[in-house]
Amino acid sequence: MVGGLLTMLVTLNPVVRFAYDNLSLHVALETGEGLVGGLLAYLAVQRYHARRATRDALLAWTFLVLAATNILLSAAPIVTAGARPAGALTWAAVGLRFAGAAGLCSAAFVPGTALSGGRRVRIRALGGTFLVVLVVAMFAVVAGRSLAEAVDPFLSPESSGRPRVVGHPVVLTIQVAAMALYAAAAVGFRRQARPGGDALLEWLAAGAVLAAFARLNYFLFPSLYSNWVYTGDVLRLGAYLCFLVGASREIDAYRRDQTRLAVMEERRRMARDLHDGLVQELSFIRSQTAAMAGGVHLPDMAAHVAAAAERALQESRQAVEALSGTGAERLGEALREAAEEVAARAGTAVEVEGRAVPDVPPGVRDALVRVVREATGNAVRHGQATMVSVRLHAGNGVLRLTVADDGKGFDPDLVVGYGFGLRSMRERVENLGGSFAVQSEPGSGTVVEVTLRPGTP
Repeated sequence: MVGGLLTMLVTLNPVVRFAYDNLSLHVALETGEGLVGGLLAYLAVQRYHARRATRDALLAWTFLVLAATNILLSAAPIVTAGARPAGALTWAAVGLRFAGAAGLCSAAFVPGTALSGGRRVRIRALGGTFLVVLVVAMFAVVAGRSLAEAVDPFLSPESSGRPRVVGHPVVLTIQVAAMALYAAAAVGFRRQARPGGDALLEWLAAGAVLAAFARLNYFLFPSLYSNWVYTGDVLRLGAYLCFLVGASREIDAYRRDQTRLAVMEERRRMARDLHDGLVQELSFIRSQTAAMAGGVHLPDMAAHVAAAAERALQESRQAVEALSGTGAERLGEALREAAEEVAARAGTAVEVEGRAVPDVPPGVRDALVRVVREATGNAVRHGQATMVSVRLHAGNGVLRLTVADDGKGFDPDLVVGYGFGLRSMRERVENLGGSFAVQSEPGSGTVVEVTLRPGTP
């Protein structure tokens, strides 16, 4: 509607005129449109990698061609030579702009089915691009030698009170053909956008409408290949602004998808932790209490049940912290709170060093907190320690955590009462690509040492 109204005003009303003889403004327009085209080409490549759709591959190729045409064949020659490009460069720009219109129209009607072939598809796409550029370059060389100037750069549309269909017949024909291609692309993108509500395709449809009216203006008044900035240039800028809005909507959709994926991944992680921790402990407690209710009384059965209940309680608190968002404190503070919470129940003193260590990914942070809880709990329950020392150090990309106590120690080869806790800690650390070690002997306390890289997934 906007494009048609502006075209009618300029065409039918002699009072309304818009024209500036300004090469610098041409540079700004061509450069800005080239940057938008480059952004859209990048987004289309990302869509192709995610969906392998023919449409996205064509969009990437189309906007790459248009971006290169705007910057390399239109803006750069003005900057370097101080004048509008002429001869072969002008005809090359004519050909590539038409190829871009054809590519956009093709993308609007090809199915969104996934391509197969992977590397072969990319090779064919590069080969097709090279072939198109080669054909256009050969055409430009021939046309630049045998054909006249596309549009007289000194012809002023400002003094015209009516449409002036001037310029080389080939250029005029290309403008009409490009107008038809853009109009068809608008219809095609609109139809493709409706089923899934694809915001990028909706804005591509809107931009294609303005691009079609821009080509109509270029047909009625000479401006695209002259020194003048005229109504058609404004409509073309409007088309690229629509494309830019579509790109911003696409980026926003990516951001929402990433946020949703992050939430889902966090939920899966918590589900794994609950399954591997709380559920296992509760299952053990249920089996043991059922056996006790049936008259089975094995040595230390009650102690094992109590230890499992303690671990289940720790797992529950960990889940509550994660769900309530109270675990946002830095790693050192989280380790201190974990150790003090467990040790306070038995009146054991706790010493923590390393609060200033940079924070780590949530998965690493959660694993270290659980290791400190389990190691401190072992020291209090089994080692009867009076002091637990937690030290955290980072250097050269390596994080080292040690939990030492002054308890009665144990023989690591005879892990009575320690077995499940040690195995759980070891598995958590090794799943992060780290190393886990325990040093202890009867009468000399215990040292649990963890070494890993914070960036480990």
